[in-house]
Amino acid sequence: MSQNQTAVVSWIGELVAGMSPKIDGSKILHHLWSEYPQLYLPDTVNALQGIMSRLVSSDSAVRADGLIVLSGFSCATLSLWASTRTRFKAAILREVRKFLFDADPQDLGKRPPPGAQLPQFIDRAVKEDTSGAPLSGPRWAVTVICCLILLSGHGVFAGVRLRNFVIRTVEQVANSKKKPGDELLLCAWRALIWAFSQIPRDADRPQEHTEADVSPESRTRGLRGSAFQLLKQELRGGMGICLVVSLLHAHPADPPVTPDPDLVRVASVLKEMISHRSEDIYRNGVVVLERLVGAIGTAEDASTTTAAPWTPDDIPIKAMFSRRLLEVDVAVFCSTIRETARIPSSAVRSLREQEIQQVWKDLLEIWAISVRRELRRTEFTELPYVLVQVWQALLLVQTHLTQGRAHLTSSPDSTNFVVSVVADFLDWSPPTDVKRPPLPENVVQRRVLCLCSQLWNVMKNVFSDSWLSSASGSLLGSVVRHTFDFSLEDVKTAWSQLCSFLVSANAPDLIGRLVAETKKHQAVDIQRGLWLLAADTWISRDPVPSWTNSVEFLTIPLRHWTMDEADLSIWNAILTHAVSQALSVAEPCLAVFDAIVERGFQAPIRLLNHPKMLLHLLSSFKLLGEVCGTSIFLWGVGAVLRDLYTDLPENVSTAVQALAHIRRILEGCPTNAILAVLSCLADGLAVWIGDEAELLLVQEHNDVVIPLYCNALDALKKIPISADTLQALAPFLCSAFVRIPEPGRGPLAFCDFWKDVQPSLAHLNGAYPEEIKSALRASHDVLGIDVPVDISLSTESHTDGRSLAWTSPVKSPRTTVEVGYTTSGRRRPSTSSPLRQMTTPADNTHVSPFLTSSGPKRQASYGPAEAASPATPPRGSNRDASRSSNFVPSSPTEALRARRLAAGPSSRVTHQRPKAPSDRPVKRRRLSPPTESPTVRPPEASAESSKRGPSAATSVASRRSKWRFDGVEVEMFKGPKRRTSTAGSSTPKPSKDTGARIPSPEVPSPADAARAVARSSDDYDAWEVPICADDDMYTVPDSQPSGDEGDDDSMLPSFMKEREDRDQQRPNDTDVLDDPADADDVPIPSKKKLGERPQHTSRTHTAPASFLRGGSSTTERGHTTSGPLQRANTAYAQLEGLQNVYDMLEQEGSQLDPDQMVAASALTHRIGTLLSEKLSKKLYGNGSGGPRR
Repeated sequence: MSQNQTAVVSWIGELVAGMSPKIDGSKILHHLWSEYPQLYLPDTVNALQGIMSRLVSSDSAVRADGLIVLSGFSCATLSLWASTRTRFKAAILREVRKFLFDADPQDLGKRPPPGAQLPQFIDRAVKEDTSGAPLSGPRWAVTVICCLILLSGHGVFAGVRLRNFVIRTVEQVANSKKKPGDELLLCAWRALIWAFSQIPRDADRPQEHTEADVSPESRTRGLRGSAFQLLKQELRGGMGICLVVSLLHAHPADPPVTPDPDLVRVASVLKEMISHRSEDIYRNGVVVLERLVGAIGTAEDASTTTAAPWTPDDIPIKAMFSRRLLEVDVAVFCSTIRETARIPSSAVRSLREQEIQQVWKDLLEIWAISVRRELRRTEFTELPYVLVQVWQALLLVQTHLTQGRAHLTSSPDSTNFVVSVVADFLDWSPPTDVKRPPLPENVVQRRVLCLCSQLWNVMKNVFSDSWLSSASGSLLGSVVRHTFDFSLEDVKTAWSQLCSFLVSANAPDLIGRLVAETKKHQAVDIQRGLWLLAADTWISRDPVPSWTNSVEFLTIPLRHWTMDEADLSIWNAILTHAVSQALSVAEPCLAVFDAIVERGFQAPIRLLNHPKMLLHLLSSFKLLGEVCGTSIFLWGVGAVLRDLYTDLPENVSTAVQALAHIRRILEGCPTNAILAVLSCLADGLAVWIGDEAELLLVQEHNDVVIPLYCNALDALKKIPISADTLQALAPFLCSAFVRIPEPGRGPLAFCDFWKDVQPSLAHLNGAYPEEIKSALRASHDVLGIDVPVDISLSTESHTDGRSLAWTSPVKSPRTTVEVGYTTSGRRRPSTSSPLRQMTTPADNTHVSPFLTSSGPKRQASYGPAEAASPATPPRGSNRDASRSSNFVPSSPTEALRARRLAAGPSSRVTHQRPKAPSDRPVKRRRLSPPTESPTVRPPEASAESSKRGPSAATSVASRRSKWRFDGVEVEMFKGPKRRTSTAGSSTPKPSKDTGARIPSPEVPSPADAARAVARSSDDYDAWEVPICADDDMYTVPDSQPSGDEGDDDSMLPSFMKEREDRDQQRPNDTDVLDDPADADDVPIPSKKKLGERPQHTSRTHTAPASFLRGGSSTTERGHTTSGPLQRANTAYAQLEGLQNVYDMLEQEGSQLDPDQMVAASALTHRIGTLLSEKLSKKLYGNGSGGPRR
């Protein structure tokens, strides 16, 4: 045949020119070109114009012959080698364009192109209803289109007119719904994919085309990019696989470092296939995914070999162009097309490891989509093996290999991505599908838990233990943050299995400990263990958790279990990290603490149940320049401080530490935030600064509480004080006048503060809160601070025409208001400001600003006592005059002692006397001024007062010049003769040594006289007090106990002393005072403070230095001191008190409870032991020959 090739080529040209349906020339030509393409096709390209002219004939038989010949010619082009086809493909493309679009130049545009009518013939053929008859209708039209695509190659996408002509025809076939529409569409689309594979790789870049026929999309995206966007729209019939195959066929030997555009397109097509609603397309996508990563983990040469040789020329369906298939009926045509259209999975080339790394995240995301699709299946029990293999291959790609091929670890970025992919499955919920019933919630939870367990087992086979330890912590944190329904057994089992896998990778000993414990504790312990594992890696996570995420994580243990020291250490570290993250985004750190209190405790007062947590929060809290408003955290701290004020030792310890932290916070608090902070904390701080029950040690009060108060006042000096601010902070400002330990820095700080802010408050004209007024009166009386003219120094204030008792800022009478509740048998003291409690007019007394008025038996006043009892009657009379069970403790000390005896020995720590001296504050001594105050008195009292007392015109200074303490006269502050206003005057300021007038360890002068340095044994026999020998100093007869008598019998329970005192009262007592004018100066037994008995201290043989006139031998009135005071009265009173107790027990001892009897018996034993010891010392002590005086 080759010898006569020239003659045959010449004969083919003649046959094409004279071809007729009658001579079957078309079949001959089809046979020659399809069987011998190498011999005859290259030399017969010029015959293509004659062949295509048959397609526009008006005779259908001629058009059918033309299709047969064109099919043979097109099939021959696919049979040629690509290198051979390259030599004449440009010539073929010119012939096609010339036939379709180019007019004859000789006709000067008067005649249209030869194939101008071809679109009309094709449109008419597509619309014909020929029921799939051969060589007619849609089969003829689509075959012509496929031939034109094969002849044009990638040129079909280069020109706008040719591409639109082809796409319009394919679209008409797809929409016709006629047989064999799907098979014809498949043939046409596969031909387009083949044409796409012929586009050179360098055509991916935008080209500068000069032809007007080039589409704008090709100019911008490039020829391959624009063609790809068109072809990926149709994925049915295996066309998605064909498109992937065509993309992967032309690849460089060495993959570039940057992602290859074709690899990105492969991932895009694969994602479309996996997400497609068609199950067949999804299955094809899974097959492609498996093939892409199939070379990972296999032999090295397996990635370059395929099961069968394959080329892009296998993409077109060649059976469509066979002469036999052109003439068969529609059924045979459709079945043949479906059978030959199958493409083997081996045609998909496996990617090399470098190529997978370029699109690793895309492939992992595609795999996750397929997993979620599998979870939706009704029959799902575990992930299919194909997807498990893909998961393992994707993990292997990211591992770093050593010389021994041992998989070690991966980069932090890929690690976080892998963990996030697995953790995202915990949030999975099936999408709504009307065709499928919804999955129950327990089924969804069980499936995701089982899936995560399956994936984790694969990860354990790939990575090393070090990698697993880090990844398990992050995954555990995700598990902890999700809520599962453990009431369902299958969910609980799946959750436990996953947690055991994860925990064993990080803490193997945790599982053994959990198994050994009871089931009741397993849930909490597992949560705690999981939380700890997540907390270990919380700060080092990448990306760094936000502060809101950290707050959510921190509130988990607060709601479920009590943390120990190890938990608190980790918790505090995460809290510090959350604060730093909040500051990094310009969020105030106060927002972190408010969120923790709000979400972790639900109510700020619940902080009281977590004292250690409160201290941890306070230790990490500080204000860094921001202005805080109403803070839930600070308000909760203030409320907790109020509730901590009980006599429980652990509460006192917690409060002291909290106050120390608050002091640090106030020291570093910005000026613009101090007011907001104190507004939240004021009430809680006032309770502890006042310390009404004297729970704090003197050293604690001076080292922690008073410096906090002074620092707060120093900060308040820097901001303007308004009337509202003064009203809100009044309880806090005046709390320093409740308990005043030596050297009395609290009131001094208040005075300094007031001197600074007083000028700015002139516009108020003395309209201060009552607490402030009381504090100012006290400061004026003792320290000489200026008081505005609008504030009266008298003992009463008038409101609405009624006389209201002015109560000292120290304490209100206990019988007035009693607010509190009982916890563990201890009465909680009221936290309301005592300055705001008003008494009835009958209780109206002018009380010393620095003294305590704690009951009807303790009258510390400038004026007379209550009208009903102008003087305290002596002991030993009218024992049955007033007996009542309505006992009110006269002091906190007596109240606590009474509760001890009532509760029995179990409520006490020990009955032995402490060996070390106590640091608790010593008991206060009653103090009375020597002169009367011009308050309202009963008529009889006023009459006597006018005879023997000073006149009403006497100045304030003369009326308050001295204080009397058990016969000892102490001079008051020698203030000016008249008060000065705040507007300023020439009145001299108080001297700088004002603080020296505050000598007592409990109160400033004159409270020094009110607080004697009491001994724990209440033995005052060794006191030697120098007294004045003048008429103003009176002598207390033996029948009248001295002012310290209440302290001398401190060994007695208060309920005994109450009855004894009432028994001894007689209406007409013959033992009266020598000077009736000093009736109000009769000392009254003082009340004891709440707390245990004070410890024994060394006895003082002389009065405290504060009781003496320093450096002056004469008094203000010119009197000199005399010799020591006799002690017969004190000793006699002690013996009489013991006799009274004995008499009371003899008469009413049977009414005591057994526990009280035991307590009383123990007390009497202690008294006997003490007396025996003292008797031995007096008789034989120190080698003296007789008793000591």
